[in-house]
Amino acid sequence: ADYYNLRPKGNVERTSADVHLNLMAVMEDLARTLSQLLPAAQEMEVWLYGGWTTELGQYSPAGWWVLQALPLMKGHRAGLRVIPRMVTAAACRPADELKGLYRVNVRVPRQKMVDELMTVDALHSCTEPGRVLALASDDDDMVPAVVAASSQASHPVLLLRKRSAGKGANDGLLMKCGVRVCTIVGAY
Repeated sequence: ADYYNLRPKGNVERTSADVHLNLMAVMEDLARTLSQLLPAAQEMEVWLYGGWTTELGQYSPAGWWVLQALPLMKGHRAGLRVIPRMVTAAACRPADELKGLYRVNVRVPRQKMVDELMTVDALHSCTEPGRVLALASDDDDMVPAVVAASSQASHPVLLLRKRSAGKGANDGLLMKCGVRVCTIVGAY
């Protein structure tokens, strides 16, 4: 799940309480959506992607706030056991934390490498048996990876986003590839 892409728009994050509220909204919406799409599912492991580390390898302010809120996100939502995880390393090399997911040493601080990290992890994880891959982002940068993952996956691939199916330029291709394009329930 691309946290910054999915969080409620207009909610400025100045404190850990702001992040907690936004993170809660994202978790609730994802749980409601997946429980409707996959009624037999019992568990939802949410990999949260965002600008969590700086160029120096330290947590960004948002990274610290998400890290503090994660224990509060665990539990049951919409009938699913929720297991949240803040992603700072590629799934293929979990011990090697990436630096610079949030760039502070630039004129306008911004997140970097997040879309690429999500897509690499999707391709790495799509063949895991017994798992349904659901990418949650309203960013069309995910489309090529979702197409590639769908060609390798032995189970359904879902693209969860705020926009409804048919609103993306490549929705026809995604559906042709067997990807289920779904609107996030409660998306703001």
